[in-house]
Amino acid sequence: MFTDEMKSGSVIFRLCLLCIWGALMFALKMAMASLPNVEPVTCMVILSALCFGKDGLLSVFLYVLCEILVWGPGWWNLAYLYIWPALFGLALLFRKVRSVWFWAVLASVFGIGFGALCAIPFGLMNGLSAGIAWWQAGLPFDLLHGSANFMVTLVLFSPLKHLLDQLLDRYAWRFSKKRAVS
Repeated sequence: MFTDEMKSGSVIFRLCLLCIWGALMFALKMAMASLPNVEPVTCMVILSALCFGKDGLLSVFLYVLCEILVWGPGWWNLAYLYIWPALFGLALLFRKVRSVWFWAVLASVFGIGFGALCAIPFGLMNGLSAGIAWWQAGLPFDLLHGSANFMVTLVLFSPLKHLLDQLLDRYAWRFSKKRAVS
């Protein structure tokens, strides 16, 4: 009935680590909420893909669930359901890239395009011109978001990756054999 892996408790460890990582994404975003569009979530989603492999998607959806539970359901939740998994998928696709500069640029481009991606459901519900107007009104914040993502990723990527790698090595557990190396 139970596999050896399940008996050893490693499944519980994995679930706990992924849930803690997802909750940490949300907690750190809330801690930085006074700074508009400055958050570590983008960097942490990238690290979820690189360090945890496809299992890391659980932490991304837990982050989105926390957003919905705290702020309530709304049209922006629709965007979060595809925006964050899309970034996660891009990170998985490029997981062999070792350059922190690459990840900082990807995070920056993602931040700049975030408003356009969020405008999709808004435009579908309110019309194309309303979606475009909403996106254009938020462009200054998107530029700030992109700049902040670049800096946050440049500063936090390597130390967080190193810590996660040490944690995973300490418990002799890897989510995926094809993890990126820092």
